[in-house]
Amino acid sequence: MKKNIRLISVMMLCILVLGGCKTTKPVSEISESSATEMQESQQTTETEKQKEESIAVVESQQMTTSEVKEPAVITPLPVTMDITRLEDCMVAISLEKGDFYRDKTGAVMMDVTVFVYDLYDMVDISLMKEGDTILRGQDEILISSIERKESGLVLINGGLDKGGFELYTEGNTVYYEKGYSDSKFYYELGKVTLPVSPDFIYNDASDLDKDAVIFSAEDFLKDVSGIDYYFYANNTTIQIEKGYVTAMTRVYVP
Repeated sequence: MKKNIRLISVMMLCILVLGGCKTTKPVSEISESSATEMQESQQTTETEKQKEESIAVVESQQMTTSEVKEPAVITPLPVTMDITRLEDCMVAISLEKGDFYRDKTGAVMMDVTVFVYDLYDMVDISLMKEGDTILRGQDEILISSIERKESGLVLINGGLDKGGFELYTEGNTVYYEKGYSDSKFYYELGKVTLPVSPDFIYNDASDLDKDAVIFSAEDFLKDVSGIDYYFYANNTTIQIEKGYVTAMTRVYVP
């Protein structure tokens, strides 16, 4: 009886072992399968990583391209002065001998050349960068360097001392070109004939060593000595009220 039980146990054990062998892969097959799966997983991961890197590069290039601003052209503000309708204003002029006279009707007249200077918007100047171009008079100047001072002075291409020029603001609204001795970069707007007021006064303050000298319209008509015909945009202005020249002032310029 015991022998039969042992025989049955041995037979059942063999069946279990044989069944297990049929459902279990050899070690070598398991290793090869795992290696293949790992390799495929690594390849997939590397491919996805390459895609992500490519996308990052493209996005970076797009951002860089969008951030790089094209060179700009800085232009002056439009001139709003109409020399055919000078009614209430102060303008810079030049005047020569003979330009102050009495016409056929007996009215005192002045032939003057009117000058203006370029004004630049403060926003344009604040955004101005190297590589931009600025319109200066009739010339286009390529900006190779910019230096900004706390005083508001902006040195372009090294400033005056290095062959460039300088922009300055007094009220932080507009900029204008500033030369030596605070001179402005005037250019001619045109010539005009203006009537002179009977109360016209010429204030000559061009000599710092002397008090200002006052002249009348009659003094010009009589060619009174002491009137020096050295009137140009940086030292001479006229005041116009209701279309008549009421005053002219000449200041000292080094």
